[in-house]
Amino acid sequence: MSYHHLSNITTLNTALRPLDVSTECPFIEGNELDVSSTTYKTYIEHLRNYDDIINREGSMLNQMILSQSRRYKNSNTKSQKGNVTQEVLMKDEIANGSSNSSENQSRNLQQKFVPSTERPLSTKENIILTTQGDERTKNKFQFTEQEVRWALRPKIAVWMASNCQTDSKREDFVAALQRHVRVTTIGKCGEMKCGRNHLDRFCYRWIAGSHLFYLSLENALCDDYTSEKLWRPMEYGMVPIVYGGTEYNKILPPGSYINSQSFQNILALAKYLVYLGNNPVSYLRYLQWRRYWESKEPLPWTCNLCNTLHKVAGVQEQWVTLDQWWNDTS
Repeated sequence: MSYHHLSNITTLNTALRPLDVSTECPFIEGNELDVSSTTYKTYIEHLRNYDDIINREGSMLNQMILSQSRRYKNSNTKSQKGNVTQEVLMKDEIANGSSNSSENQSRNLQQKFVPSTERPLSTKENIILTTQGDERTKNKFQFTEQEVRWALRPKIAVWMASNCQTDSKREDFVAALQRHVRVTTIGKCGEMKCGRNHLDRFCYRWIAGSHLFYLSLENALCDDYTSEKLWRPMEYGMVPIVYGGTEYNKILPPGSYINSQSFQNILALAKYLVYLGNNPVSYLRYLQWRRYWESKEPLPWTCNLCNTLHKVAGVQEQWVTLDQWWNDTS
């Protein structure tokens, strides 16, 4: 029994559970995303419609959302960094390699992102992602109050870790990214401390209030291996930047994560993160999966053990040297 999918019994760190499926027994968690399910197919269609909306109205919608930063000046967001829009501009400057922009440049950018003519939304009002005359898609796409707050979080990325010398060299990854954007570091490997240790759930709730992305960097690049560093940030509404040995496209919905290994270099990744920070509609595309799945703690490992024993009665397999099978497989 291990995390590897070829083990007789697979243990999971957690699972994405469809919102339209009961999680009570005899619910069985799978190793991979079920691409044949109605949930998956509906989600893919949702993304297609979402992309169509972005192509037609993305610029207007970005300004509508960014204008809401004024509403949150006296909210919890202010306690994190005050002027949300100004922090977005600072992120833009850092990614372009400049730390000293003129006051006029800053004012021009602020006018671009926060038009003074926008009317603040009421607390319960949603932003409808269609034109009023588009009856085909009217009311299909809405940003909730929570999504708007997530898009306006003032800081780019955060990393929590206690193992600072790893086989994957993730610490070098963080150091390289910090040359281009600000990364909040927490735990034994960072500048800040949180809770009894970095696994404390309070820490995830705390950082999720102010950070757009979480560096989900595994300490080893092993087949099928993921840890709480992937699932907990997703549970609390952050977008994971993944760095590991698993095939993420098999376990996560498309458009729910950013694979660091798909970029040519760290600078390209940093520029993309800043782009998303300045374009909330594009950023919120990475959170659309939450309308179809939820990320939860796994069932106890005994459930998978019990289920497997019921399924494989009469089947026997033996390995003379378990170490050899493990090393050759994983």
